[in-house]
Amino acid sequence: MLSQDHSNQTLARQGYHLVGGGAVKPCLWLNRAMRGGDQCYKRHFYGISSHRCVQMTPTLQCNHLCLHCWRPIGHPQPEKEPLEPAALLEGIIAGQMKFLSG
Repeated sequence: MLSQDHSNQTLARQGYHLVGGGAVKPCLWLNRAMRGGDQCYKRHFYGISSHRCVQMTPTLQCNHLCLHCWRPIGHPQPEKEPLEPAALLEGIIAGQMKFLSG
């Protein structure tokens, strides 16, 4: 297992914003939509604009190994005490806003 600092640096370099034991990362569609390009299926089927959608996880410690999961399975995270939902949501929104505003 990688050290916590090395793992966090790797995740940050890959574009993750860590929030407690969770993370937020801008998806490909967010970047395309912000440049006036295509939007993902959520826009077409549900009316959710890609720049208003958040790709996040409340925990990076998930072990389900889903086929299409975007979480970094190769960089296991040590278990952390979960944040209160309000604090997690606040951190996720702040991370997304940082991605959008630079």
